[in-house]
Amino acid sequence: MYTNQSANIHIQTLYSWGGSYLSMSYYMTYLVIKLVPCIGVNRQGFARYSDDIFISTSIDRNGAALFISLAAPLLSGKDLENPVQAVLPCNNGASLDFEIKPDENKQTSAYLIARKGYSTIPFKFASTQSKVYENGKMTTKTEHVDLGIFIGVLEGYLKGSGQG
Repeated sequence: MYTNQSANIHIQTLYSWGGSYLSMSYYMTYLVIKLVPCIGVNRQGFARYSDDIFISTSIDRNGAALFISLAAPLLSGKDLENPVQAVLPCNNGASLDFEIKPDENKQTSAYLIARKGYSTIPFKFASTQSKVYENGKMTTKTEHVDLGIFIGVLEGYLKGSGQG
């Protein structure tokens, strides 16, 4: 008797207000990345996301390791002199672009962009600012919280696959 031994296990969903959401799950030995665009706001002010428009693809250990290494300097608080960009070809003709660059407010931000055919769905990782006392003075620091969560999922994926 044949039984299907595959399972899809949801891990985390991150939201980029007014932009899209990023859902991550495990499927067999792959990490599935799904981006769904925001299609507007309802009368209560909550974002609405498409049921029909999305890009879903998967990455393997090499893709996870690439994104981890690209994000490490930003997450460790280093100032980036140049923007970072990498394109990861994925299955089913899709690709994932990972970018770290200044946003419209000139703040360093991280993005994940899913592309397939003529469709593109961008996701901007949320960050927050906090005031901290360092070296005898109060400074404002940007914490890349959603990027940290994303990288934590990738690191967990590598550990679970025996690579971390």
